[in-house]
Amino acid sequence: MIEILADAKQIGDEIAVRKAESEVTEKEIDRIRESFRSVAYRASILFFAIVDMCQIDPMYHYSGSNVCSRYLKRTQSKQKTSRRGSST
Repeated sequence: MIEILADAKQIGDEIAVRKAESEVTEKEIDRIRESFRSVAYRASILFFAIVDMCQIDPMYHYSGSNVCSRYLKRTQSKQKTSRRGSST
């Protein structure tokens, strides 16, 4: 019976350690999640601006994949431009 109680205490101690580790991990995840909040806000503005553009003129009616590919190409070209400018 003493062995059972000793085992239970050991298991309880292990659980306490894991709980403390999980609390630290949870705080780290929350901190990282909050760092993306501003990005999500800007992305939502961009999304709704693109969606509303087709109401201005049908010419602006693009598919989502088309908009994404245009956005990626533009950001990649900007990155290449900024790299060239910083090396001179």
